[in-house]
Amino acid sequence: MTFLIFMFAVLTSSESKGTGQTLQKLQVIGDVTQEVIIGSIPRPAKNKIFSPNKKTDTNWILTDTCSFYGRIKNKGEYVALIDNNGILPILSDTLTTIARQAVEASPEWIRIPLWDNFSIMGTTGQNIFGALILSAPSLYRDELAFVIARTDPVMLERHNNNPQIFLDNVSLIYKYDSVLDYVRIVEYPDYTTVKYKISDHNQDTTEIELPMEKYYWYIVHPVFSMEAIRYINPTIADMKYSGIGEAAPPVGKFWRDYYFNYPDTAEKTVWDCYGLGDTIYAGTVSPILKNELLGEQILYNNKTDTSDNNGAIGRVTKWVNDVMVFNAEYGDMWNCERSWQPVRQYHLHRGRCGEWADITAAAAKAALIPTSCPYDVCRDHTWNEWFDTDWHGWEPMGTHMNSPSRYENDGWQFNDIFAWRGDGYTPDVTPRYTPYCTLTVIVKDVDSLPVDGAQVRLGCIYYDDPQDSFPTFGNKRYTDSDGRVQFLLGDTRNYYINLRTGTRGFYPAGDQLYKIVTGSVAGQHYTWSHNLAGRQPVVSASEDTLSDSTEFYKIEVDFDVPQEIIHGQCLFPSSELSIIKRYGEYIDVAKNIEFFICDSFNFSLYKGGAAFKAFKIGHNAESGSFTFTCPKGKWYVVFSGKDIVENEEVVNLNVKLSVNTTGIDGSSKNKFCFSALPSPFRTSSSIDFMLPSAEKVNLALYDLSGRCVKKLITNEIRTGRQKIQLTGQNIKNGIYFIRFSTDTRTITKKIVKL
Repeated sequence: MTFLIFMFAVLTSSESKGTGQTLQKLQVIGDVTQEVIIGSIPRPAKNKIFSPNKKTDTNWILTDTCSFYGRIKNKGEYVALIDNNGILPILSDTLTTIARQAVEASPEWIRIPLWDNFSIMGTTGQNIFGALILSAPSLYRDELAFVIARTDPVMLERHNNNPQIFLDNVSLIYKYDSVLDYVRIVEYPDYTTVKYKISDHNQDTTEIELPMEKYYWYIVHPVFSMEAIRYINPTIADMKYSGIGEAAPPVGKFWRDYYFNYPDTAEKTVWDCYGLGDTIYAGTVSPILKNELLGEQILYNNKTDTSDNNGAIGRVTKWVNDVMVFNAEYGDMWNCERSWQPVRQYHLHRGRCGEWADITAAAAKAALIPTSCPYDVCRDHTWNEWFDTDWHGWEPMGTHMNSPSRYENDGWQFNDIFAWRGDGYTPDVTPRYTPYCTLTVIVKDVDSLPVDGAQVRLGCIYYDDPQDSFPTFGNKRYTDSDGRVQFLLGDTRNYYINLRTGTRGFYPAGDQLYKIVTGSVAGQHYTWSHNLAGRQPVVSASEDTLSDSTEFYKIEVDFDVPQEIIHGQCLFPSSELSIIKRYGEYIDVAKNIEFFICDSFNFSLYKGGAAFKAFKIGHNAESGSFTFTCPKGKWYVVFSGKDIVENEEVVNLNVKLSVNTTGIDGSSKNKFCFSALPSPFRTSSSIDFMLPSAEKVNLALYDLSGRCVKKLITNEIRTGRQKIQLTGQNIKNGIYFIRFSTDTRTITKKIVKL
């Protein structure tokens, strides 16, 4: 294939006029639009491991079970070790006791993200934020767990000494609910949301319920773009990264409190930069947002582009216009300061689109209105949206409300519009504002294996440059375990790509861009694939054979992989000492895991990265259900993420172990078995054991600190099978250990009370 090579000099950086971001003019090294396939390529097929249960006359007794629903760390594994003591679960990473208790005390739907975040933090951070969740009022626990689960762990650990702001964030939501008439909090058994009253031009008032995910992301989460979660002294310059301005209450203010309850007094006179006559004079006292909203009965009155009689949306729009002017660069009223902290922005009383979007989001979230900040980097503009039954474009600066087409009607052309999310992820919202096309990028290694976690940077034309001489970076995404990532993009534009994967390779070199789409067409699906020079790790398993046909153990496995966690870094650093925030995007589609069963020798080969032999091998398996019978010994049931570098898989699994009580001699008299089922349990668990001879037995329940919670048996037990019930009465929810001991053996098993 012949390529036309274009070389452009790398020009100097320039600062975006709207948001204060630094944009870089990049070098384009080629035009490869001929490599783009029009249309989507099917994903590679996943494997399902299945074998019917083997009918046999063998006398099996169920001795142990193991259940797990959670994440398997990249380059790690979950192992169920099977031997004569039963099943011992082994996970690649662990949590502190307090963090584990906090996860278990949180609603089930947030446990995996919370566990994932805790596992990245140090012991101190886990204990501080775990204790915060456990000690919080039960009414606040779901919101508090959500924010801690979906905030970058590096950012969290910056607040080890003052996590109070996270509790303030939630308590203020409930406080404001008691004074606002257009909204009310609704509590369900394991989640919370809100209901609003909306109207159609003063007619047909209806109450609608906000989807729960919108409540947590766009009301509860305290981050809406690039700011850090801090108490800020409004009178001290922040200057983006300096860290100056952080202060403890009462001097330091939290935006949810400061916007809603405090009238800021202008320190300097500020004016607009377009000569429109908008001026806020030194000494001017701002209206209090709470007072503006008191008595309002509806969220939105369904009017377009007006703040008059337009519900709480109209009142917030008016308040923002009252406290802000459009200026951030001209004159010397604040030395052109561009703060990212909403408390400081309120005190400055001026800004361009970036500050206006932030202050609108802060005011709306304080008013319990779900709000986001859409942004097109290469168009250099950001604004707002609010949600009731759908997302509505909202820009108080021009009193634009629910009229998304007005941008293109005014001659704008959009590239890639995304909306900030509190954890730094930037979901596409392009279809809400312009006709769009779809771009799928597939990244593979030199052997055509899919590359996970590859950073795919999108390049776009800056503004509407007719010569296309100023392409620069726009959004960025990360590939899933199939090596894929997707963008929804505006039409009639040119698009470029830059790939980065660390040790597995990059393309092209440095900050260069590769052109892959020319003159995008609405409705088209473009697919571009590239093989990098590096290699993705593999699990090198081949089928083994049993040298001994004795059926002593029966191992039953059932699993599926319902979700994948794609880890990435947010588009820009926060105003927290240039920290690049880390997020986790949870993809709810069937994914894949490497699965096998092997003996001790081959497990050691696997751990050492060598080729090995195994049974029931599942490469890229999305599910499995089968039985494996084997002789006595140590066996490893392995769910492996060794072939994944950045992402993580969520696995739901059950392993059962049964022992052949008939045995080689046809007798059960010389067999020992022990099990405690079910676990987890709510009301009771059955402890079942078999003794080959009469022995003195000590059986007791211990908590995680080693304290004996309940003694179950302390006397001699006759030969044969025994069964007792462990009731959950007077036992708190949590993790415990059952310790079974005789003169000849000691067994300890974990058990969970829900």
